[in-house]
Amino acid sequence: MPGLARSRAPFALTVIGLLLCAAIATMAIALEQRRLLAQSGLVGDYRSGAEWDTQPQFTTIDNGISAGLVRRRSRERQGAAFTVTWRGFVIAPQHGRYRFSVLADDRVWIEVDKRAVIDSDRTRRESVIELARGLHPITIRYYDGSGLQDLEVRWAHGFQPTDQIPRLLLLPQLITGAEAEHRVRIQALASILPLTWAVLVVGLIATRIIRWSTFPRQLERRVARALVPLYAGALILFVAGLSWGLPDYRGWAVDEITPDQVQDILDHRFSHGWATTYPPLHFGFLSLVSVPAYAASAAGLTDDTLQAYSQRFIIGRVLSVGMALCLVAFVYRLTLDEFGHRAALFAMLVSITVLPLSYYAKTANLDVPYLFWLTASWLFYVRAVRTGSVRSGCLFAATAAAAIATKDQAYGFFVLPAVQLAVEAFWRGDDERSRSFPSRRAFAAMAAVFSIVLLALFNVPFNLAGVVEHLRVIVGPGSQPYRMYPSSFFGYVELVRDSIWQLGNAMSWPMFAFAICGLVSGIRNKSIVVRRLFLSAMSYYLTFIAIVMYHYDRFFMGMCLVLAIAAGAWLDRWTRFGAPHRRLRLALVGIAAVYGAARVVSLDALMLNDSRYYVERWLVPRIGPETQLAADGNSIYLPRQSLLLWKKIDADPAVLREMQPQFLIVNAELRTRLPPDSMASAFYRLLVDGSAQYRQVLSHRTELRFLPLRWEPRFNGTFEDQFSNLTKVNPTIEVYERVDPTAPQPLR
Repeated sequence: MPGLARSRAPFALTVIGLLLCAAIATMAIALEQRRLLAQSGLVGDYRSGAEWDTQPQFTTIDNGISAGLVRRRSRERQGAAFTVTWRGFVIAPQHGRYRFSVLADDRVWIEVDKRAVIDSDRTRRESVIELARGLHPITIRYYDGSGLQDLEVRWAHGFQPTDQIPRLLLLPQLITGAEAEHRVRIQALASILPLTWAVLVVGLIATRIIRWSTFPRQLERRVARALVPLYAGALILFVAGLSWGLPDYRGWAVDEITPDQVQDILDHRFSHGWATTYPPLHFGFLSLVSVPAYAASAAGLTDDTLQAYSQRFIIGRVLSVGMALCLVAFVYRLTLDEFGHRAALFAMLVSITVLPLSYYAKTANLDVPYLFWLTASWLFYVRAVRTGSVRSGCLFAATAAAAIATKDQAYGFFVLPAVQLAVEAFWRGDDERSRSFPSRRAFAAMAAVFSIVLLALFNVPFNLAGVVEHLRVIVGPGSQPYRMYPSSFFGYVELVRDSIWQLGNAMSWPMFAFAICGLVSGIRNKSIVVRRLFLSAMSYYLTFIAIVMYHYDRFFMGMCLVLAIAAGAWLDRWTRFGAPHRRLRLALVGIAAVYGAARVVSLDALMLNDSRYYVERWLVPRIGPETQLAADGNSIYLPRQSLLLWKKIDADPAVLREMQPQFLIVNAELRTRLPPDSMASAFYRLLVDGSAQYRQVLSHRTELRFLPLRWEPRFNGTFEDQFSNLTKVNPTIEVYERVDPTAPQPLR
């Protein structure tokens, strides 16, 4: 379209302008931060032995109070004991309650506003103080006798996890209020620079892909622009809850790729026998999109803090958001090319309301990334079949290899399509073969591209041992323990029954009904898109799910996208102009769309109001200097350990009697998985009946009225859904408090 061609120049200029402005702003912030850091720190007086009042041996300004600093000072003194007193000012960015905590192997004291905050004789070494916005005098005293020289001073505002005090907010001398405000602004801007760059780069690339998918030559721009509200709505749904469980070192999403895992593959340089349950491709993309964070750390713009680590977590989630928007655009284009704009609009709407898609779009799991490559491969696959383009066929092979190199299970979508292409290339008559796709030469080219790309993306030439180990893991311990159904007739019947249940719950049952109607209609009408993609979906089911004999709702998202295309085509015909009772039909479709969207909004609302946030806010004010907290289970199912500093405890009455924490935190839903005769079940029975000398002081699960997920048993705590990670959002959390047996008991 000439108009589209002319629009490329303004788009390119816009991109260049944005990147240039971002680069200039980054340079200005970096230079200003470097200037301010040179004037930051605390004045440290160092003395030998355990003396505090003698003449200091030397005085210096230390920028960054940490274990690395005191270890360096210890080496300078050949390991001899010493004391240090740091004095200066700390800037509180905003008014409120600040929690100070200290990790140290020897004695340490902290005073703020000449008030004692941390006393080294206390076990927990955590305290709360009210601070006004602005400058406050601070004194830190530390004694190092012998040992590991551990020292970590942390703080937090409100109910956030404690983190290192930013170096820019520590000053050796008094400054004006305006200068303090300037430092707060520079600190805030410098801390978000990596995330800003990642969002900018991902956003620009996603925008370019969406433009390519949304503005084909035959589509008027006026019509295409009508999709902007849908894309905006999808963006809001995918972004809502993006920081779920953060800041933290682990977060609450199951099977999420953590920054530590990305760092591990970088340390191995994608070679040297590196192997995990997952292929390496998306680790590479996570590494690339995290370059701004690595660059900021190397340049000293960010410190090695929980905030910086969590920001790398969010960067990985931002990449998932961009890929989710692109795969929705691919669904639109797949439907558009055969059925037109209106059908594509319906298909796009149905795909956005797929419940697991909204969840995984905002986590750093591999499910959305592999679906991105899968839907891209479908686009080239259908185009190659329709036009006979060898180039499109080779692009199909390359993107198929990328999908498999992102998550192995994607192979299932390509087995039967590959068999069909081979039959069409080699087992048809000469006259028929010469007139259709693919020819033998085209098939050979596709096979060669697929093989080369797959070997390259798995890094087989330089990491053969790692690839062999990866294959051993996924066919053995990475798969076999999860088997849910026996390989028998009734086992397969149960598998099919539960699979249909998963599809209906993922899409919502009204949308699933529309999709079944569209699937039957598409196959009957010999639709290229519906028939070819249905073959791909059945290939996945027969060669993956029916082989491993287990599944989760995320396993069916690719099949849901195929059904969304079929549903879009059918809804277009069913509600066309002139159809009987058209208004009633449109009303039914509208109700189904609102219901599907409301389910997605419900999930986002539950993530934003997760019960664990409430439990954290309830516990933090009750934590004193001597308070000890414990929790049973995996940290991803519990309130954040980085905030509450709880210790893991085994579900054993003897361990509980030995540790005797003041508060014990339990995920009530996970304990339902335990066998009744296990020790862990006995442990919980003792808790509930009070025999363990603990009483329940809190049981909380967020209840949101008028949201449809509230009436689904798997989301309201009625039963534990083993097939979904979505139901791990907003669990019922119980808190038990130790009862003092010597205290008088209340009358009943």
